[in-house]
Amino acid sequence: VPSGQGEAGLRLCGQAVALERAPESLIALAEALLQPVDGQSPSKNVVELAFGLAQEAGSKARSDDDSDYLLVVAQTALSLHREKEFRQATAGLMAKFPEEMATHYFSAIVAAMDGEWILAERRIKDAQTRGLPPATAAAFLDAGVARQALIRRVMGYTVYVFIAWGCGLAFLFVAGKLLSRATLVSIGRADPNGSPSPRELFLRKTYRRLIGV
Repeated sequence: VPSGQGEAGLRLCGQAVALERAPESLIALAEALLQPVDGQSPSKNVVELAFGLAQEAGSKARSDDDSDYLLVVAQTALSLHREKEFRQATAGLMAKFPEEMATHYFSAIVAAMDGEWILAERRIKDAQTRGLPPATAAAFLDAGVARQALIRRVMGYTVYVFIAWGCGLAFLFVAGKLLSRATLVSIGRADPNGSPSPRELFLRKTYRRLIGV
């Protein structure tokens, strides 16, 4: 199939499945069905067939060291808008194959579905470092993910700024009350005919600066 002999490849894959519905044969037929024909993507019916084959292959697989079973399920489920199956397959990929490029690509889509824009941006960049074509990553980010991630970051920074501003006001209020009380006590104790002590001068200077702040 990859060499361009799609018709012959499909026939051979079909014969293999007819002889024995082994997981390797089922997933091979599913992958062959998903290959473009004359530059055209497979129809919805063909994708449905590939989806069913991939699910059957996954249920019969004797080992979990091959990511193809989950990858094809995720790919076809996404194409068919089967969100539940897509999420399950992506979760399986993240649990068993966390270093693969497709795992991060599908995880980025799940994060975008959930509105977790910063996570989606990080996942798609992780996928790019693992081999995802830059054009695909750019198209994903330009679809609104990068803008939403930036907005979330700005909102997060704004929250921190307001927290710092509030803490600053609280500090000024408390410090002002304490210095005001100390100043009044100092005035009450001071000798009106004498010079202010160094402590009184320091207190007044500090209070003046606080009022300026």
